Amino acid sequence: MRIRTALAAFASAGLLAGALTGLTATPASADSGMSWKTYTYSNGDVRIVAKARGTVHGYVEWSAGGDKLCASDQFSNSEGIRGELSTGRTATSKSPGHDSCKGGNLPEGTAYTMRACIVGPLGSDCSSRVRIRA
Repeated sequence: MRIRTALAAFASAGLLAGALTGLTATPASADSGMSWKTYTYSNGDVRIVAKARGTVHGYVEWSAGGDKLCASDQFSNSEGIRGELSTGRTATSKSPGHDSCKGGNLPEGTAYTMRACIVGPLGSDCSSRVRIRA
């Protein structure tokens, strides 16, 4: 009887731990269905487009001529899109038609990285980092 009680207590603890993990875990990027496409232009501009299930959710763009990072949300839902530079500069758009841009001079010819992230109430899903130049 003691073994059965101990096993029941052990099983209950395992279920509780599993339930708490499920409540606190952020979604894995593989589960979001998001795909990322990077476009690099001859003038040094770079665009990362976020797409899920055939629909563009938004894009992040680096404008090399003005050292400007822009984020453009293209999909009306509870998520937004954020652009991040390796310098710490960010730009976030949370609704279609309300783009966000952050500029500022950076040392010319210096290489940095940029990525795009879909951000929402359950966490974020980010692209790989891509190289850009000021």
